[in-house]
Amino acid sequence: MASQERLSVDAAAERLGITPDAVRSRIKRGTLWAVRRNGRVQVVLKDRAVPGPGGGAPPTRIPTNHLAPGGVAGEAPGDTAGDAPGDTALRLRAEVARQKHRVRALEAERDRLLRHLDTQHKFLGLECALRARLQDQIDRLCDRLATALPETMAEPTEGADRLWKRLERQLERLDEDAPERGR
Repeated sequence: MASQERLSVDAAAERLGITPDAVRSRIKRGTLWAVRRNGRVQVVLKDRAVPGPGGGAPPTRIPTNHLAPGGVAGEAPGDTAGDAPGDTALRLRAEVARQKHRVRALEAERDRLLRHLDTQHKFLGLECALRARLQDQIDRLCDRLATALPETMAEPTEGADRLWKRLERQLERLDEDAPERGR
C-alpha cells in the first residue's frame, strides 16, 4: 500500500508544480484529498502520485486521491490510518452537529408548512360555509320567484322581475368571487 504524506496547501502546490489556488480548486473538485487539522487544511498525497523533491516523474493530472465526505475537510471513507482517536472523534462530533442543525432546520420548515396548511384549511372551511349560505339564498329566491309567477300569465309580474334581477346579481357576485378565491 502506498504511504501518505500530509502537506500544507503551499507545500503541496510546490510538490505538484502548481499554484496554491490550483490546489484549492482541486480540493473543491475532489481530485485532491484534504483534511483539516488544528484549523488548517492539509493536503494528503500518496507517494506514488507525487514526484520526489528535485524532479522525478512529472506531476500527473490523473486524480489518485479521494474526496473526503462532506467536501474539503475530513477523511476518506474507511481510511483513518495515522489519525489520532481525538481527530476521529472531533470529525464525528462535527458531522453530528451538522446533521443536528439540518434536522432542526427541516423540523422548522415542517412546522411552518403545517401552520400554513392549517390556515389554508380554515379558509377553505370558511369558503365552503359561505358558498353554502349563498346557495341557500339562491334557492330561497328561486322558490319565491316560482311562487310569484302565476302559471296562467304569459308576462312575468313586476315582483317576479325584481326577484329575477336579484337572482342574476347574486349569480354575478358568485362568478366574480370564484376567480379571486382560487388565487
